[in-house]
Amino acid sequence: SDEINRSIHFRSTDFLLAFNFTANVMGKTKEFLLPEYIPNTLKAEAVSYINVLEELFDGVESIFREPYGCFEQVSSSTFPNIFALQLLKEDINPNKEIEKKALKYLQAGYNKLAAYEVKRTGGFEWYGGSPAHEVLSAYGLVEFYEMGKVYNNVDQKMMERTREFILSRKDNNGGFKQNNGRYGFSGAPKNVNNAYIVYALTETKNCDQIESEYKHALNEAFSSKDLYRMALMANAAYNMKDIENYQKLITGFKEYSVKNDFSKIKIDASIVRSWGDANQRETVAFWIMALLKNKDSLDTALI
Repeated sequence: SDEINRSIHFRSTDFLLAFNFTANVMGKTKEFLLPEYIPNTLKAEAVSYINVLEELFDGVESIFREPYGCFEQVSSSTFPNIFALQLLKEDINPNKEIEKKALKYLQAGYNKLAAYEVKRTGGFEWYGGSPAHEVLSAYGLVEFYEMGKVYNNVDQKMMERTREFILSRKDNNGGFKQNNGRYGFSGAPKNVNNAYIVYALTETKNCDQIESEYKHALNEAFSSKDLYRMALMANAAYNMKDIENYQKLITGFKEYSVKNDFSKIKIDASIVRSWGDANQRETVAFWIMALLKNKDSLDTALI
C-alpha cells in the first residue's frame, strides 16, 4: 500500500490589533477603553521613563536598519543610522551592544554607497553607472560628511573626487548643469537642485569657488518665497558667514511660523519629491537646523 503524509497549518482569520497611547500620568489615574478583542488573547506592556531624554535614547535604538538596494535605498536606512548613532554617542551610558550593531550596519552601508561611485568622473549614480548625478552626489557628500563624525573609515579622497565632480558641473550662469536621474531625485526642478547643491557644498565646509552660485540661489529663494529653498539657503548663508541674509531669512521664518499653520506650508518641491506630511517635516527640519546654527536665533517666538 502507499501512504502520503501532509502537514496542514490552521490559522485564525482574525487580525492582530495594536492599541497604544502615551501620557504623563504622574500622580494621576489614566482611564481608557480597549477595542473589542478575543478572550485570552490580550497582551499588555507598560513602559515608564523618568525624563524625555531617556525616552528619546530608547527610541533611537529602534531606528537602526540593515542597508540594501540602490544608492537611494541604501541611504534611506544608512542616513538615519548615522544620526541615530551620533545621538547614541551623546548618551553618558551608551549601550555598547547597540553601538556595535549600529557600526556594523554603518560599515555595510558605507561599502554599498562607496561602490556606486562613478569611477571615470567621480560623483555618484544609483548603481554606479555613467553619468553621475549632481544632486545625488551632493546628497552623498553630506551623508559621508556626517558619517565621518562616527565612522573613521570614510575615504577623504573619494569625498574630494565628489566635490570636484560637483564643481565641474557649474554652468557659468550661477547654477549647475544637471543630468537626468531616476527615482525620487529625477523630478526636482532645477532651481531646487541648485539650492540643495549650494547647501551641500557649504554644509560640508566647501564654501570656496561657489560665490556666484550662492548669490544666484539666494536671490532665487528670496524671490520665490518658497520655504523649502529659503530653508536651504538659510543654512548656506550661515555657513558662508553671510549673517545679514541669514538673519533676514530667519526673521522671515519666525514671522511666518507665528501667523501660519505648518501643515499648510506651500512648497514647490523637495530634492526627493516628497509630499504631504513628509514634505512639511523635511522643510521644517531644515529650518530647525538653520536655527540651531546660531543659539541667538532660538527665542520665545518659536516655543
